[in-house]
Formats: sequence, C-alpha cells, structure tokens
Amino acid sequence: MKLTTYILLLTITSLSVSAHTSQYERNLKDVENQVLQLYDEILNREPLAYEFLELRSYMLEDNWSIHDARRYLRDQQRNSNFNGRPNTQYGRVDEGMAREWVNESFTQYVGRRPNSRELEEYCELVLDDGYDYESIQHRIDWEHNGMNGRYRGANQGQNYYEYQRIDRMISSAYRDTFRSQPDRDQFRDYRRSILNEGWSEAQFKQQLNRERAQIWRDLQDAVTVAYEELLERKPSTVNRDRYVEAMFNDRWSNKQLYDEIRKSREYQYDRPNRIIKAAYRNVLLREVDQGAIEPLRQSIVKQNWKLIDVENNLRKSKEYRTETIYKMIDIAYEEVLNREPDEYGINYYSRRLLEGWTLEDIKEDMRKSDEYREKN
Repeated sequence: MKLTTYILLLTITSLSVSAHTSQYERNLKDVENQVLQLYDEILNREPLAYEFLELRSYMLEDNWSIHDARRYLRDQQRNSNFNGRPNTQYGRVDEGMAREWVNESFTQYVGRRPNSRELEEYCELVLDDGYDYESIQHRIDWEHNGMNGRYRGANQGQNYYEYQRIDRMISSAYRDTFRSQPDRDQFRDYRRSILNEGWSEAQFKQQLNRERAQIWRDLQDAVTVAYEELLERKPSTVNRDRYVEAMFNDRWSNKQLYDEIRKSREYQYDRPNRIIKAAYRNVLLREVDQGAIEPLRQSIVKQNWKLIDVENNLRKSKEYRTETIYKMIDIAYEEVLNREPDEYGINYYSRRLLEGWTLEDIKEDMRKSDEYREKN
C-alpha cells in the first residue's frame, strides 16, 4: 500500500472516531440537561448527585424515553418512600403498576378480578421477585388454568417446560397419595406453593402425606359427630374407620355419610326400640304395647325424634292424663313422705305433671318441704 493511501485511511478513521465521540458527547449533554429539567419540572428541585447519575444511567444505558423518566419522577412525587425497581421495557415498576398488571391478567386469563390475598401475592412477585408483565401473565394463566391455558406471549417457551414438569409432579404424587386427581383450586395452590417455596418432589410428597393425615383425622371427627347426632353414641373404632375409608376412597359427602347411617339397622330399629321402651317406662311407668311400637318408630326414623319427643307425645295421651299422673303422685308421697297424698298435693302435683314435670321432679320438690325435713 502506498504511503499516501495509508495516511488517507488513518485520517478518515480518526475523523470517524472523532465524529462518533462528538455525537456521544452531544447525547450525554442532552440527557443531562433533560434530567435537570425534569427534576425542576416535576420535583421543583435539583437532583442530588446519586439521583442525577441514576436517572442519567437509565436514560442512556436502558434507553428510557423522556416519558419513562417523567413517570419515574412522578412516582417519586406521589410516594416519598418509593421503592420500585428499574425495568428496561416498562420503566420503574411501582405498586400501582403491579396492581394494574395483576388485575389485567386476572381479567384476561381467569375471567374475574383477583381477591385481596391474590392481588397481594402476585404484586409481590412483580415488586420483589422481578416478574415483568409477560411473566406475571403467564404465571397467573398457568396457576389457574394449567398447561391448557391461553397465554401465548414471549415468555411461553422460557417457562413452559418447568411448568410442565411441575404439573406432572403434582399429578403423579397426588394420585399416589389420594388415588385421585386434585381439583382446579388444589392444582392452583400446589403450583403456587412449589414455585414460591421451592419444594422438591420429596418435599411435595411429604406435604401431601401431612394433608392426608389431617384429612383422615377430620373424617374421623365427622363420623363421630354423625353417630352422636343420629345414634346418640360414639362409634366403635371398627365402624368409624369403615365409614372414614368410604368417605376418603369414594369421596363421600357428609350427606352421603348421614344417609348411609340412616339406612343401618341400628338407626332403623335398634335405636327406636330403645327410645320407645325408655319413654314408656319414664312416662307411663310400664312396658310398651307391641302395637304402639311401629307408629312411634316411624316418627323416630323419619322425623328424627329423640327420647324427649316420644315422652312429650306420651304425655298427651289419655292414659297419662287420667291415670298415670295419679300413680306418680301416690308413688312420690309413699317413697318420700311415707303417707298418702292429700287433696292439695294431688291438685298441685297433677298440674305440675301436666306441665312437664317428671316423677323425679316431684320427689325432689317434696324433699325441700318442711314436712320432709321434720321427718328426717
């Protein structure tokens, strides 16, 4: 190469570098002026040194527009404790923007607005974990709709295989533990927990085992309550666990449990017979007539009558009102005061018995009398 040509190339290169440097210096100067103007325009003050360098860096290196910088300073103006984070595409994301993203994503992919807990949790992903708009959209769609969600944004490929792996893990572990598949709400909660807590497959299975143990305890309590309400006793361990297994494996509801207990011989016959016999002895002071059992049994089974209901029914009978109450008065006077009743006592206690008193109530009342104290 000739010397003159070489010198010419060096001269052209030098001029190009000089021009590029001059252009950068002009851009730098323009941005610095814009930073000063924006602080004066929005905050009515000059920026501190670190504030000046920070905003200049966002505008030069992150390609913020004047609009982005203006929004950033207005956020500062609205909240003196502003703690948003820079984002090259969206500017600095504050709580208001995060709430807007979450609300929009829920409306688009879930078909409703988030509740307060959901709004708080997803805003934390944006503000604390650095989720951008596309990421929070994909996360919300996946957590609520699974791999059949409608999100088709830029981040689909980035998270698709991880989300797919988590769904397979949930499905397999849940099936092994509960012999079924989680419902939509359970899937959503498990997805969120695995991502937020960083659970491994072993840790997730441990969580499911804890849930299974708690469910088993809750079902045992449910069976016990049903027995106490319908049969007025606690179940044996064998019967309790038999119903628990049916509720757990066949996914019985409480209504199905109650219906099955009502079909049992104990509910249909044994318990009604015990109640009827006890009511006759308590109220009419005798054994039950065989012909009276079936009508009362039907009331106990179909209307869920208790002992007190059968006793109240017997107190309405002619036998009780014309015969039994006087037998009770005679018995009470003989056992407590060791004499026959007088007219006043007959009238007084017959009224009380018709009002619902029992033989034991009469005896207790007599023991409070002066006559009883004098004799004892």
